[in-house]
Amino acid sequence: MKKESTFSIILEDGHLLNYKIYGNPKNNPIIYLHGFGSSASGLYINENKLDAKNFYVIAINRPGYGSSSLKHYNMTYFSRDIKSLLEKLNLDMVDIIGWSAGGTYAQIFASIYPDCVKSLTLISSAIPLKGKNTKNDLPINWKFISFFNSYFPLMTKYYFKKLSKKINHHIETTVKDSIDKMPEADQSVANQRHFQEVITKAAVEAYQNNGLAVYYDAVAMTEKVSLNYAARPYKIYIWHGEKDNVWPLKTAKTLNKLYTDSSFHIIENKGHLLYLSYFDEIVNEIESDQARLK
Repeated sequence: MKKESTFSIILEDGHLLNYKIYGNPKNNPIIYLHGFGSSASGLYINENKLDAKNFYVIAINRPGYGSSSLKHYNMTYFSRDIKSLLEKLNLDMVDIIGWSAGGTYAQIFASIYPDCVKSLTLISSAIPLKGKNTKNDLPINWKFISFFNSYFPLMTKYYFKKLSKKINHHIETTVKDSIDKMPEADQSVANQRHFQEVITKAAVEAYQNNGLAVYYDAVAMTEKVSLNYAARPYKIYIWHGEKDNVWPLKTAKTLNKLYTDSSFHIIENKGHLLYLSYFDEIVNEIESDQARLK
């Protein structure tokens, strides 16, 4: 069902960029960008269904996640790393999927390199914390997070260091406690064994390096960005769970307002882990639309 292969390239700055491949690389590529505190290992993919749709997935680890080198960066800088990977793999255009925080990275990449993007899919997506068109629509908890990441980064650094120690020494109880705090819509997904295994593996890969990977990620997300939402040559899909309490439905509606001709899906009784339970349906829509255009 899920048999990923792991690879790395050396970037121009000398650092490693680590990625995983799910499916047959002879098919059409989908770039997947993981959420905050997750990793490229956090996917559970039915590769037979993926192959039937003529796709494979390249899931990229941000700096410090998985085997990617730890380094300081921002979201624009990481977009250049993604572009370098596409060039190494001789890929001119890709479909790109971003889940949660990965949705912000995906939007920035698509904005900088629109000619490399066939479609942009945002699942339970974050919105830019300091985006010109989004900062006023941030949920109150994310306004606090953005403030502390910007002005008191040592506090968040210390917090992630403590959490890293807890995860690495007590992973099973930490994951169980985290699941117990989730809304019922997400618990029903996370308590399935196959999903829980990838959630756990992704957390371990994220909270290594004394939590510095997630700390650098948190700081990177505070970059001030100004995206051009009007001029774009690619199709946009927005998928959001009605019960999402990490990035509430309000943020999805903000994205739908900005991307005026997007395909917008609100899934009833689903939460933030929509990317696990609805991955097949999401890929199906991409494939169906592209088949109609042929």
